[in-house]
Amino acid sequence: MHDISESPNPARQTSPWNPSVPTAPPCVVHPERPHEPGRVSTPHGDLLFLNVRGSFADMAGQLGERMGDQIHAGAVPFFATYLEAVLQKNSPVAKVSNVLRWATHRWVTNRLEENLPREFYEAALALARTSGLQPETLFKAYLMPESFLWLIGQYHKLLGTGPANGLGAPPSFGCTSAVVRSPLSSTMMHGRNFDYFGVEHWDKNATVVFYHPDDGIDYVAVSSAGILGGGITGMNAAGLTMVVHQHFLDEFDLDGVPVGYAGDKVMRHAHTIEEAVAILRDNPPVAGWTYVMTEGDTGRAAIYEVAPGRENFYVIPSSQHKFGYANVYWGADLVDAEVDYYPQYRRANYARQERVNDCLRTLGERDGDLAPVDVAGVLGDFVDPTTERRRLFGKSIANVNTVASVVFEPEHRRVWVGAGGSPTSKNWFIPFTLDANGSHTGGPDLSQDPFLPDRAWHHSAHGQAFELYRKACHRYWAGETDSRLLILIEHALALFPQEPNLHVLAGLLALRIGRAKRAEGAFRRALEQVVDPARRAEIGLFLAWALDLQEQRGAAKYLYKRILKDDACDAPTRKRARIGRWKRFTQSQAESLPLDFVYAGVP
Repeated sequence: MHDISESPNPARQTSPWNPSVPTAPPCVVHPERPHEPGRVSTPHGDLLFLNVRGSFADMAGQLGERMGDQIHAGAVPFFATYLEAVLQKNSPVAKVSNVLRWATHRWVTNRLEENLPREFYEAALALARTSGLQPETLFKAYLMPESFLWLIGQYHKLLGTGPANGLGAPPSFGCTSAVVRSPLSSTMMHGRNFDYFGVEHWDKNATVVFYHPDDGIDYVAVSSAGILGGGITGMNAAGLTMVVHQHFLDEFDLDGVPVGYAGDKVMRHAHTIEEAVAILRDNPPVAGWTYVMTEGDTGRAAIYEVAPGRENFYVIPSSQHKFGYANVYWGADLVDAEVDYYPQYRRANYARQERVNDCLRTLGERDGDLAPVDVAGVLGDFVDPTTERRRLFGKSIANVNTVASVVFEPEHRRVWVGAGGSPTSKNWFIPFTLDANGSHTGGPDLSQDPFLPDRAWHHSAHGQAFELYRKACHRYWAGETDSRLLILIEHALALFPQEPNLHVLAGLLALRIGRAKRAEGAFRRALEQVVDPARRAEIGLFLAWALDLQEQRGAAKYLYKRILKDDACDAPTRKRARIGRWKRFTQSQAESLPLDFVYAGVP
């Protein structure tokens, strides 16, 4: 265990590295050991770290050998069964879920596995062997992102059900990048939230892996136990950073290369943005992605947007000292390829794109150099740009699926990593360096002090309400009853009643358990707070359902008619209102409603 007496700078008597200082919660380093990873303990959770060396297969084997317990408890088993869970949990297609699951694995996952580059295939087998996982489990997990996108894309494309009607599985990802460079700061900084499936799995087994390949450049990957390579969030010893953002398309190339392996090749072999793009072109994608990249030594930055057969390479002008990126394509050709599966997801993405730029604009107006804590503050922002109100979830940068947060300082080969449960951007940020002791060994950077972006948040009403909501999200996925989930949401509402999405969630849960009067009250309260016309129409639909269940058919039909006349309402809302106008909404329908806890909707 490390304390301040061992620090390179023992004069910092208030450093969070010092567990004896009562005013600074301790961040304690437990060093790596031959057969287990190192660990940094913080008040909000732990970060694991380790160094691996050799060929790609050698490094994968070491990862599996030293992290077997964490891998079995982490995101890999969760991802391996995610498609099955999506198809069976409150999905309108649950009755044919076995057929869809078989088709997806037979035509997609197996084909992707057959087309995997030999190097990655052998590395995955090495990790499976040393960790004790079945290879089938590992490949299902690694290929889940592309398989999931294909399943949703083909379902909507072939059946023509329209946006958001069908699988009952909302997109739960929405990453955010925030880049700041000179003259706003003395060094390039690249912040990134990774928003994805796996709350309590990915975040609670967060891992910083330092790769030292025989045939390439040293690099660091910020991921979760058992996730192989640096293709999602990484930085290499050449000072190149790269993170990925996901997009929904209905075009796929099953002969393409999974995003994780393509990105890992960039980390191992690219010194510049142009070299990275050349590697990515040699490894074309299966689905739609964006790579946000920076060069620490030159201060350059770029985005590379890809889809099967399409690309947009855009170098950020040197005169642009800051920029943000969300899951919204910039290239005109790619915008046309993106499909609006779920209106709430689309609105949240555009809101995050707007809000990250607003936050960076505000930072740019400050005097003095910006620091990593400033960029981390952007990643932890909860303000809805359309109302300028603080939200708990929905149109905000930070959200329940923010399972990883980093701020890279590539010029210094340093990365700050958020520790603990989601949203990781509100927790302690721990500094790591690619070369901690001059011997090509990465680890915590003891020359820098960990920081907490907002010391008051966890104990505030907003922070406590978020934790209750977060527990409800996880327990919903784990199979908790609607009645108990409603209790958690009610407690969150008592702390933060100004969050309209909490009222909507309470209403939807109440509908499912037959408490239509409670649902009516919740939806009416939400309507008092929501200004977006399309969202108001959607909540109006939910209110009509509640009235139908109370046998107030006339009032319900009046709302259905109003919705159908509303030009602002989305296609799924209009379709459901048309059905409701002619056929009363029943309790059996309410009990089978699929719920979306991320955007408070009915996918």
